[in-house]
Amino acid sequence: MIDYKLFEFAAPHYTGGTWFNGACCAVGLYKDRLFPIGSAQFDEWKKPNPKVLRVSLVRHPKDVLLVMWNANKKLQKYSFSEFVFLYSTKHPGYIGNMFSRYKADIVQRYEDCPWALVELLDSLGVPKHLVDRVHTIPKQHLLQLPIKPWVSRELKQAEKEVFDRYDYY
Repeated sequence: MIDYKLFEFAAPHYTGGTWFNGACCAVGLYKDRLFPIGSAQFDEWKKPNPKVLRVSLVRHPKDVLLVMWNANKKLQKYSFSEFVFLYSTKHPGYIGNMFSRYKADIVQRYEDCPWALVELLDSLGVPKHLVDRVHTIPKQHLLQLPIKPWVSRELKQAEKEVFDRYDYY
């Protein structure tokens, strides 16, 4: 959990938390560029402060799996399509469960950033000349690897709650 004074932020791994943190640093909400957005800070996140706005991120399940697959050489013994199929059949709902652990007041989709973060900062009264700095932080663009249509259907079924709740297709 990172306390930006205006709000607290925590998000699961592979959802774009590094970008979010960098953008908040660029705006001046945090002095050091830190990357502790995951399990290490999750215990602090479990102690809610009702006076503080809590923000988290989600990301399309296929992209979460792609980042995970890219980050772990052991997983690359499978093609990406094979990995997605194995995930969908052996661990259905894991990504949704991971997302739901972060009980936040505001959940932003990584795909909607930077604009979602700009709107949040604007609503919190951050001066426009600072908010504009969000656009200086490039987002990581993933090389999109194709998956077979039937594997895509398996993933949608395995993470149906995520697809429905966050309007993914």
